Parts: sequence; structure tokens; C-alpha cells
Amino acid sequence: MRLATWAATSLQRLTTANDVQSAVIMCHRTMEPSDEHRNTIQQVVDDISRSWMKFPGVVGLGVGSIEDSPCIKVFFCDEQSLKTATIPNEIVGYRVIKEVSGEFFADS
Repeated sequence: MRLATWAATSLQRLTTANDVQSAVIMCHRTMEPSDEHRNTIQQVVDDISRSWMKFPGVVGLGVGSIEDSPCIKVFFCDEQSLKTATIPNEIVGYRVIKEVSGEFFADS
């Protein structure tokens, strides 16, 4: 089962922020692949984006770089959302960097 499908199914059953955080941490620990089976960072972002975009205040996800290593970036609309986020600091071996970007708007 793909990570996103598992996460979406599991999140539907959860009721509190602590439950969500526990599920994300459990998912991270149980989904840790060996190096030869490790997903590319873009595959991981694709797998988690639908469920993580449902977290309050999350306005975007992307691939970035920190200390010359790839990372997953999670963008928040405001400081309060970032402070209360239940998103882990690492998933399947990739660091997760959280930052306030404000809302995104398309140019017309």
C-alpha cells in the first residue's frame, strides 16, 4: 500500500491532534526503507502531499536542500499554524523543514 493511501485511510479514523501525530510517527518508523528500496524524495512528497495538505495552515509542500542534502519543505500560512503543526521533523530518512511562507496566490 502506498504511503499516501495508508496515511489518508488512517487519518480518517483519528480524532485528536495527538492521534494524528502518533500515526505520522508510527508511519515514519514502520515505513523506513533500506537504502536499496528508498523512494526518491519526489516520490515521498507525492505520497504525502494529499494528506499533509489537510493539516491546518499547510499551504504547500516541496523539495528543497539543507546542508547539501535534499529535504522536504512544508510551507505554512502563519506562525501559529507552524507552532501547532503535528508534522514530524523527518520521514523515511528525509529531513522535514517547516517554514512560514504566507498564502500562495496565482498570478493572472
